[in-house]
Amino acid sequence: MKYLINTVTLLAIMFSASLAGAAEMKIGHLDLQRIVAESDAGKIGHELLAAKTKRYQDEINVKIEQVKKLKASQEAGPKKGKKSIGARQQNPDVIGERELQAMVTAYQNDLKAYDSELTRKVLDEFTPILQQYATANKYDYILRSSDGILFFDTKNDLTDLLIKEFNAKRNK
Repeated sequence: MKYLINTVTLLAIMFSASLAGAAEMKIGHLDLQRIVAESDAGKIGHELLAAKTKRYQDEINVKIEQVKKLKASQEAGPKKGKKSIGARQQNPDVIGERELQAMVTAYQNDLKAYDSELTRKVLDEFTPILQQYATANKYDYILRSSDGILFFDTKNDLTDLLIKEFNAKRNK
Protein backbone atom coordinates (compact mmCIF):
# COMPACT_ATOMS: atom_id res chain seq x y z
CA MET A 1 0.00 0.00 0.00
CA LYS A 2 2.81 2.39 0.94
CA TYR A 3 4.54 1.56 -2.34
CA LEU A 4 1.36 2.37 -4.29
CA ILE A 5 0.91 5.70 -2.52
CA ASN A 6 4.54 6.64 -3.16
CA THR A 7 4.29 5.65 -6.81
CA VAL A 8 1.11 7.70 -7.29
CA THR A 9 2.76 10.66 -5.55
CA LEU A 10 5.80 10.41 -7.81
CA LEU A 11 3.59 10.17 -10.90
CA ALA A 12 1.67 13.26 -9.75
CA ILE A 13 4.95 15.15 -9.37
CA MET A 14 6.06 14.13 -12.84
CA PHE A 15 2.66 15.06 -14.30
CA SER A 16 2.73 18.48 -12.65
CA ALA A 17 6.26 18.97 -13.99
CA SER A 18 5.10 18.26 -17.53
CA LEU A 19 2.27 20.78 -17.10
CA ALA A 20 4.74 23.40 -15.96
CA GLY A 21 6.14 23.43 -19.48
CA ALA A 22 9.33 25.38 -19.78
CA ALA A 23 9.90 25.66 -16.05
CA GLU A 24 12.23 22.89 -15.00
CA MET A 25 11.81 21.16 -11.66
CA LYS A 26 14.74 20.47 -9.43
CA ILE A 27 14.41 17.11 -7.70
CA GLY A 28 16.93 15.38 -5.47
CA HIS A 29 16.92 12.34 -3.25
CA LEU A 30 18.66 11.16 -0.12
CA ASP A 31 19.05 8.07 2.00
CA LEU A 32 17.96 8.81 5.58
CA GLN A 33 19.33 5.53 6.87
CA ARG A 34 22.80 6.52 5.68
CA ILE A 35 22.41 9.96 7.24
CA VAL A 36 21.57 8.36 10.59
CA ALA A 37 24.39 5.81 10.27
CA GLU A 38 27.16 7.99 8.83
CA SER A 39 26.62 11.44 10.31
CA ASP A 40 28.49 12.48 13.45
CA ALA A 41 25.19 12.72 15.35
CA GLY A 42 24.23 9.23 14.20
CA LYS A 43 27.62 7.82 15.21
CA ILE A 44 27.24 9.33 18.69
CA GLY A 45 23.77 7.78 18.93
CA HIS A 46 25.19 4.42 17.86
CA GLU A 47 27.87 4.67 20.57
CA LEU A 48 25.23 5.47 23.20
CA LEU A 49 23.14 2.51 22.08
CA ALA A 50 26.18 0.21 22.08
CA ALA A 51 27.10 1.31 25.63
CA LYS A 52 23.57 0.66 26.90
CA THR A 53 23.51 -2.69 25.10
CA LYS A 54 26.80 -3.69 26.75
CA ARG A 55 25.52 -2.66 30.19
CA TYR A 56 22.38 -4.76 29.71
CA GLN A 57 24.40 -7.70 28.39
CA ASP A 58 26.63 -7.55 31.47
CA GLU A 59 23.55 -7.63 33.72
CA ILE A 60 22.13 -10.57 31.75
CA ASN A 61 25.43 -12.45 32.07
CA VAL A 62 25.34 -11.98 35.86
CA LYS A 63 21.77 -13.32 35.94
CA ILE A 64 22.75 -16.31 33.78
CA GLU A 65 25.52 -17.17 36.24
CA GLN A 66 23.07 -16.90 39.15
CA VAL A 67 20.65 -19.26 37.40
CA LYS A 68 23.48 -21.72 36.65
CA LYS A 69 24.57 -21.70 40.29
CA LEU A 70 20.99 -22.20 41.44
CA LYS A 71 20.57 -25.17 39.09
CA ALA A 72 23.86 -26.68 40.21
CA SER A 73 22.86 -26.40 43.86
CA GLN A 74 19.45 -27.95 43.09
CA GLU A 75 21.07 -30.86 41.24
CA ALA A 76 23.60 -31.43 44.02
CA GLY A 77 20.89 -31.60 46.71
CA PRO A 78 19.18 -34.84 47.78
CA LYS A 79 16.51 -36.10 45.43
CA LYS A 80 13.20 -37.16 46.94
CA GLY A 81 11.57 -38.66 43.88
CA LYS A 82 9.72 -36.95 41.11
CA LYS A 83 8.14 -33.60 41.83
CA SER A 84 4.66 -32.66 40.73
CA ILE A 85 4.13 -29.98 38.07
CA GLY A 86 3.09 -27.53 40.79
CA ALA A 87 6.25 -28.23 42.74
CA ARG A 88 8.38 -27.74 39.60
CA GLN A 89 6.73 -24.37 38.98
CA GLN A 90 7.79 -23.28 42.45
CA ASN A 91 11.30 -24.62 41.91
CA PRO A 92 13.81 -21.77 42.33
CA ASP A 93 15.72 -22.61 39.14
CA VAL A 94 12.49 -22.40 37.07
CA ILE A 95 11.69 -19.09 38.72
CA GLY A 96 15.24 -17.89 37.96
CA GLU A 97 14.84 -18.84 34.29
CA ARG A 98 11.55 -16.96 34.11
CA GLU A 99 13.16 -13.88 35.66
CA LEU A 100 16.01 -14.15 33.17
CA GLN A 101 13.62 -14.38 30.22
CA ALA A 102 11.59 -11.44 31.54
CA MET A 103 14.81 -9.44 31.95
CA VAL A 104 15.95 -10.21 28.38
CA THR A 105 12.54 -9.29 26.94
CA ALA A 106 12.39 -6.03 28.91
CA TYR A 107 15.93 -5.07 27.84
CA GLN A 108 15.20 -5.87 24.19
CA ASN A 109 12.09 -3.69 24.27
CA ASP A 110 13.96 -0.88 26.01
CA LEU A 111 16.84 -1.01 23.51
CA LYS A 112 14.42 -0.93 20.58
CA ALA A 113 12.66 2.13 22.04
CA TYR A 114 16.01 3.79 22.83
CA ASP A 115 17.24 3.20 19.27
CA SER A 116 14.05 4.75 17.89
CA GLU A 117 14.44 7.74 20.21
CA LEU A 118 18.06 8.29 19.19
CA THR A 119 17.15 8.02 15.49
CA ARG A 120 14.31 10.49 15.95
CA LYS A 121 16.67 12.96 17.66
CA VAL A 122 19.16 12.74 14.78
CA LEU A 123 16.41 13.27 12.21
CA ASP A 124 14.92 16.16 14.21
CA GLU A 125 18.33 17.81 14.23
CA PHE A 126 18.86 17.06 10.53
CA THR A 127 15.48 18.34 9.25
CA PRO A 128 16.23 22.10 9.54
CA ILE A 129 19.53 21.60 7.72
CA LEU A 130 17.75 19.77 4.92
CA GLN A 131 15.14 22.52 4.69
CA GLN A 132 17.79 25.25 4.59
CA TYR A 133 19.74 23.40 1.91
CA ALA A 134 16.65 22.76 -0.23
CA THR A 135 15.56 26.40 0.01
CA ALA A 136 19.02 27.83 -0.67
CA ASN A 137 19.52 25.56 -3.69
CA LYS A 138 15.97 25.98 -5.02
CA TYR A 139 14.88 22.34 -4.89
CA ASP A 140 11.24 21.67 -5.68
CA TYR A 141 11.36 18.20 -4.13
CA ILE A 142 13.80 16.07 -2.17
CA LEU A 143 12.66 12.46 -1.91
CA ARG A 144 13.77 9.62 0.34
CA SER A 145 15.54 7.00 -1.74
CA SER A 146 14.10 4.10 0.24
CA ASP A 147 10.43 4.99 -0.36
CA GLY A 148 9.60 3.07 -3.48
CA ILE A 149 11.54 5.06 -6.05
CA LEU A 150 12.19 2.57 -8.81
CA PHE A 151 15.05 4.47 -10.40
CA PHE A 152 17.08 7.52 -9.61
CA ASP A 153 20.23 8.91 -11.12
CA THR A 154 23.12 9.03 -8.67
CA LYS A 155 23.90 12.59 -9.81
CA ASN A 156 20.76 13.65 -7.91
CA ASP A 157 21.77 11.82 -4.71
CA LEU A 158 22.29 14.46 -2.04
CA THR A 159 23.14 12.06 0.80
CA ASP A 160 26.92 12.57 0.96
CA LEU A 161 26.63 16.32 0.50
CA LEU A 162 23.98 16.62 3.22
CA ILE A 163 25.98 14.45 5.65
CA LYS A 164 28.92 16.85 5.20
CA GLU A 165 26.60 19.85 5.65
CA PHE A 166 25.01 18.29 8.74
CA ASN A 167 28.38 17.50 10.33
CA ALA A 168 29.71 20.98 9.55
CA LYS A 169 26.69 22.71 11.12
CA ARG A 170 26.88 20.48 14.22
CA ASN A 171 30.59 21.22 14.70
CA LYS A 172 30.10 25.01 14.71
